[in-house]
Amino acid sequence: RIIGVLHHYCHLLNNGIINKHVHLLVERFVSKRIDYLIVNSQFSRCNFLKITKSNIPYTLLTPFSRELKVSTAQKVTNYNNELKLLQIGTIDHRKNVLNAIIAASMIKTPFTFDFIGHYYSASYFQQINEYVKNKFLNDKVFFRGVVNRNILEKFFLNSTVFVLVSRLEGYGMVYAEAMQYGLPIIGSITGAVPELVIDGENGYLCDPENPEQIADAIVKLTDKDNWERISNNNFKKSAELMDK
Repeated sequence: RIIGVLHHYCHLLNNGIINKHVHLLVERFVSKRIDYLIVNSQFSRCNFLKITKSNIPYTLLTPFSRELKVSTAQKVTNYNNELKLLQIGTIDHRKNVLNAIIAASMIKTPFTFDFIGHYYSASYFQQINEYVKNKFLNDKVFFRGVVNRNILEKFFLNSTVFVLVSRLEGYGMVYAEAMQYGLPIIGSITGAVPELVIDGENGYLCDPENPEQIADAIVKLTDKDNWERISNNNFKKSAELMDK
């Protein structure tokens, strides 16, 4: 018998109709051989059912983080009117980096935006850099590459809002990590994100294709009382996460 551990299906989202079709067929072929499923979100399980038509036994993991619980001393504190945006993940089309930067460029509040992670597509990264250059954002938007765990923790602690409006997430480990530090989250309405981020409670959910909506969500978190409410909710919610 075969046990399958499923994160999410990709189908090469932006790599052409033929590649997407071939990738779908391969994923369907492999998935149909599974007798028992371990899955980390209802979203991914629904996609499994859609693709395989196989309602097999399964285990749905409770929300989890790969890190041990952080202490109260590691919770982010009030940002003192400094808006420091943070995104962690690959710099690619699926992670929707360009729309996040477009949204940030719309707000009037001074900000910085740090991106942690490497890029796969040189052309997409070039497109992003051209936008940053044309909008004179070089002193606001920073691509930090891949960093070690200690430096990553400092970025979590020194940021004020975690922004990741992906076009698709099968779970979203970095959302769980941001929660543990009490960082308010701006996520997308797609994929498994709503299973971790409750709109208006521990963050805001946006249409990933709507930069204006993303910008509005960022502006909501410039209100001190609102920021503190959502930060505290997120830190409390993180206590429900299963750790390693």
